[in-house]
Amino acid sequence: MMTTDVLILGTGVAGLTAAINLSLLKPHLKILLVTRAKRPEDCNSFWAQGGIIHPKKSDDFFSFDIQAASSQTSSESIISLLQERGEEIFRSFLLETINPSFARDEKGDLLYTKEAAHSLPRILYHGDHTGKTLELALLNFITTKNIFSNITILTEHTAIDLITPEHHGISLKQRYEKKRVVGAYLLDGVKNEVIKVLSKKVILATGGLSAIYLNHTNTEGSRGDGMAMAKRAQASLINMEFVQFHPTTLHDASVGGKRFLISEALRGEGAVLDR
Repeated sequence: MMTTDVLILGTGVAGLTAAINLSLLKPHLKILLVTRAKRPEDCNSFWAQGGIIHPKKSDDFFSFDIQAASSQTSSESIISLLQERGEEIFRSFLLETINPSFARDEKGDLLYTKEAAHSLPRILYHGDHTGKTLELALLNFITTKNIFSNITILTEHTAIDLITPEHHGISLKQRYEKKRVVGAYLLDGVKNEVIKVLSKKVILATGGLSAIYLNHTNTEGSRGDGMAMAKRAQASLINMEFVQFHPTTLHDASVGGKRFLISEALRGEGAVLDR
């Protein structure tokens, strides 16, 4: 059995960002990052080609474009929060702390492009592999800084289920306790053994579920494990109808018909889909 203060399932951009920020704010916390892969960078984030929105308070079309990109389903309060605080957080965390190599012009100024329904360039990018750039920058920040001795990355361990007193307690009376998650069961992929990890807090950063479909453009690990575990723990799941599929893919018969993504930046720069 293992114990930790914070257990984070997933080592993509979301999981790494959570670990870094928690460690910077509360360096006394013991943080455990878990991934089923042999290498922590082997995740969906690594293969993301498109860029990342750089929100600005002065952007008059921000809310309109976000709603257009989401078919008018986004929360206005969250959009407002993103625009109000996003620029400061983006600058202080990504640009000044992590400092990934976003595209810049000859003067060193950041370059922007358009994606999806954005009416003006507000997307930072690094070629067609922005996800790889962000993922490796975050990983390198954790592994090369001496201040992160409280963060441990556990590879080749697959989360099986979240531990809740209601379902896994040692006493039947624990079913009457307040619903909470106190850890997770992990399958050690090397020893083929199940281990118990108890934690004060658990963060699910396990990505989407596109890989449950026959044809998709995500990694095979994007299969909804975290969502299933959350549902069993009686968490509320919303927006489950939003599953990522890219319209610009190539069919390669030489590798069994595998479809791979052509950068969505093509559409952002004006490319038109034709049947």
